[in-house]
Amino acid sequence: MENKNILIHKQELIQDVYCANIINTVKNGNTVISILNISESPQNIFEDELNKILYEDNVEYKLHEIKMINDNNDRVNKIKNLIRSDHLNKEERDTILEICEHFSDVFHLENDYLTFTNAAEHVIRLPANQPPIYKRPYRLPQAQQKEIEEQLSKMEKDDIIERSMSPFNAPLLLVKKKSDSSGKDKFRIVIDFRALNQVTLNEFHPLPNITEILDQLGQCQLFTILDLASGFYQIPLAKESRELTAFSTGQGHYHFKRMTMGMKTSPATFQRLMNNVLSGIIGIKCLVYLDDIIIYAKNLADHNSKLIDVFERLRTHNLKIQPDKCEFLKRECLYLGHVISEHGIKPDPKKITSVLEFPTPKNVKQIKSFLGLSGYYRKFIKSYSLLAKPMTHLLRKDVKFDWDENCQAAFDKLKNALCSEPILQYPDFTKEFILTTDASGKALGAILSQGKIGSDLPIAYASRTLNRSEMNYSTTELECLAIVFGVKQFRPYLYGRKFVILTDHRPLSWLFNLKDPLSKLARWRIQLEEYDYEIKYKPGVQNSNVDALSRMYNIQEIKNESYTSFLEKSETTVITNKNVKEVNGDLLESPIEYHIVSEIEKYYNFKSGINYELKRKFGNNEMLKSNKEIGDVVKFKHEERYIIFIITKSKVKQLTTYENLYLALLNLKYFCIKHSLNKLTMNQIGKKDGLDWAKVRSMIRYIFRNTDIEILICTKLEYTKEEKLIIFKQFHDSLLGGHAGLHRTVKKIKRQFNWPGLKQEVKEYIKNCPSCQANKTTNRHHRSPMIITTTSSRPFEKIFMDIVGPLITTVMGNTYILTMQDDLTKFSLGVPLPNHTANTIAEAFVVNFVCVHGIPETILTDQGTDFLSKIFTEVCKLLKINKINTSPYHPQTNGSLERSHRTLAEYLRHYVDKDLNNWDQLLPYALFVYNSTEHTSTNYQPYALLYGREIDIPVKLKSNPEPRYNYDDYIFDLKQKMQESHKIARERLIKKKIKSKKHYDKKEHTEELEVEDLILLKDKTQKNKLSPLWKGPYEVLEILDSENVIIKRGRKHVTVHKNDVKKYHEKSEEDKSD
Repeated sequence: MENKNILIHKQELIQDVYCANIINTVKNGNTVISILNISESPQNIFEDELNKILYEDNVEYKLHEIKMINDNNDRVNKIKNLIRSDHLNKEERDTILEICEHFSDVFHLENDYLTFTNAAEHVIRLPANQPPIYKRPYRLPQAQQKEIEEQLSKMEKDDIIERSMSPFNAPLLLVKKKSDSSGKDKFRIVIDFRALNQVTLNEFHPLPNITEILDQLGQCQLFTILDLASGFYQIPLAKESRELTAFSTGQGHYHFKRMTMGMKTSPATFQRLMNNVLSGIIGIKCLVYLDDIIIYAKNLADHNSKLIDVFERLRTHNLKIQPDKCEFLKRECLYLGHVISEHGIKPDPKKITSVLEFPTPKNVKQIKSFLGLSGYYRKFIKSYSLLAKPMTHLLRKDVKFDWDENCQAAFDKLKNALCSEPILQYPDFTKEFILTTDASGKALGAILSQGKIGSDLPIAYASRTLNRSEMNYSTTELECLAIVFGVKQFRPYLYGRKFVILTDHRPLSWLFNLKDPLSKLARWRIQLEEYDYEIKYKPGVQNSNVDALSRMYNIQEIKNESYTSFLEKSETTVITNKNVKEVNGDLLESPIEYHIVSEIEKYYNFKSGINYELKRKFGNNEMLKSNKEIGDVVKFKHEERYIIFIITKSKVKQLTTYENLYLALLNLKYFCIKHSLNKLTMNQIGKKDGLDWAKVRSMIRYIFRNTDIEILICTKLEYTKEEKLIIFKQFHDSLLGGHAGLHRTVKKIKRQFNWPGLKQEVKEYIKNCPSCQANKTTNRHHRSPMIITTTSSRPFEKIFMDIVGPLITTVMGNTYILTMQDDLTKFSLGVPLPNHTANTIAEAFVVNFVCVHGIPETILTDQGTDFLSKIFTEVCKLLKINKINTSPYHPQTNGSLERSHRTLAEYLRHYVDKDLNNWDQLLPYALFVYNSTEHTSTNYQPYALLYGREIDIPVKLKSNPEPRYNYDDYIFDLKQKMQESHKIARERLIKKKIKSKKHYDKKEHTEELEVEDLILLKDKTQKNKLSPLWKGPYEVLEILDSENVIIKRGRKHVTVHKNDVKKYHEKSEEDKSD
């Protein structure tokens, strides 16, 4: 710093000893300063005090700044142009501009060096012996590095940051701001000081009572509001606190020299500064709340005198204001959430707009939504039940929706009650505020209230609809966006005070744990860092007050949707909308609750076709004229039903037919939302103009995608029996149809075709399908009641064993699978086998089960010869295992293991190669999936019940770490956990068995057979899994009793059990002909 000029501002060194303003040159590390002692006794100044003197070493530019205003006419003109004075008369304008010219040095212009005050500094206090806090920098996209470099260079040049050697570090990220006028994206650097804030000691400085501030503004006629320029940056950081704010980028390690956003105790420092700067005139000439300064007066002369005094204070303490954000000589202004005028103080009308503009309900769902809002405050509304009765009456299932005058009167009274005392309250700034937020797929809602949660009373309401990009946000992102919206709306009430945020979305409680700097949630959370709040979960059923506000629409935003956005979406995505349905029907015969929509070329053109029929059927009564607000929509009303005509021809020749239709449908959507119409019916519009119906259908789905409007499209198509048969064969019999069941087949057909009675015709066709009858399993037609088996109380007390196969022989020579499953945990094992001889099975069991898991008490198998062999029996006897056999051909006894076979088979089918000979290599993976998936009977993973912890899936995302144990603690904790888990699993298994028995026995019935009936016989000797399940058909020769029948099988007469047969249904002659 040798031979360099420095600037020292007037400042207090110790009590009653001051250093004067001075500019001087440093020589040999020394400079001369002027010191004044205003006390009556000598004072000692030590080196430590001298080292604390604040100075600026970038003096050349500052010398220009403190010159007389007459030396820089351009600067004065810039300030005058930025000051908003159109509302002032000549005398007022001249006096204000004259004062501002005289005090031009207190204004900050773009590209000015932002100086700092000499009246305060920000100190960050940490606990004693606090070690350095180092958080790794976030990984930021390479595309953002240039923006970060440019902003840091400017901040370093402006003396806001400097290079650092600090051991502290906080992560940096860029937060997107509003784009500039040219559309270029703008960003703001934000430092994540969460870790530092957690250890920073609280610093309390009382904030002014806003109620007292507002009381002092009454009866005044003129108001001026001043806004500090980057207020935080005008306060220097204490030297000892600077290294605590360090952060790193690719350009180096820095720390702040000024107070910055996101620091925990910044509001207290800022309020203390403003109280000191304006001490002696607060409450007399001006009022201040954080960075909001208001000057109030009864006449112009009084106002100007007060304004000059305030400017003098700002100049003395080197504080700068933003000229384009200041409001001078206003007769009415918005300050701290209230409208202030010569007539007194009143609440901001915007805070009740959301309720006053609540649309009149048009259906039961909308009534429920409004009653959810009003019912939350019912205890404060006198005779609430009586007032709401006309509306609650319409909620009954046996009552037709009929909104009459009584309903409208009740609706208006409840809205007024919500917007007036005793419901709508004035804020009490001595009490904690509550911000309740909610989001839907349409809008955001927020309510500011006070009081005990559940009995809190509203102070203000706010809501807005989502824009196009926000509609694609996830639920968590929308709920977080609602919080950011609510906090911004009610900032005057919340900033600098602790408050509670209530949300019905539980995941927001872990918002602070996010580490991804590119996440919207992380960026929004950092925006909220300057607020002191606590997030609390409030179940949705208790969040009804704000829920209704989040389900309102903003009409203007609906009209701004573009045709281009639809094209971009339709080119990359299949657009779906469950509320848009196509039916085979006549538009003229559509249900009365659906409002009819039809095309028309010109207004009132009803000469022919469907429009003429509509006019003839419903008449032309109550014709409503079109207007600019509605646009290309013509409508008239018949009783409670609208007949709506959309204009699909436009005078703008540059627009295509599709664009015309898009605009017409957009206006239709606007009309429906404005009038709360949520059910429409129409024909396939655009067909007469040769438009592609698939594209038009996508257009309808897209435009109405985020509404609750149901659309019924009448196709009125008729198909012959031959055409229907072709459809059935294609969608059921073909390779692409796959002989799917009733539900899936009907669903596939309805995507392209529909007609009355479709489901019943498909049901009959599938019932008579020979292939389905031969190859599909069926419900038993005669069953004995189910017997509930005993349930194990510990792992491997009882296991089930079975053989799967024969399968295709693999490269390794395996053809069978030995499967084993534990009764309690459902943990399953599978061993590939080359054959199923007794020796092979016994060896596989001992090696793969006994040597790993120990000896089970009981084994349950079927009556296959391999399990009944002497060798396997001797093994069980040697190991003292109780062996039980199931009934022949009755796999239900071993049902859980049988179901696991289906799961294994499904898995292997997905991944086996084309030769089907690598299934033994895939078997371990299939078992991994089965054992790591929650079992429906126990609601636990089999693996977790056996080993005491859930199995980890290999993913790259970080998860919560497992707790660390010593051996004794681990065994103790595991034992307790396993005992509890096994107890719960056993109880659930028993409940599941009881439920299954009840369901099984309820379906028990007998299919009546008669002599000469054709039946199918279950094939119990299937050669492989792909062979038909049923043989036949065979003729019934004799009914022996309730259980058995004699059938003709070739030349033999065979007695079979009714459980093993089902009736065969022949196709009609027409179906056979193809």
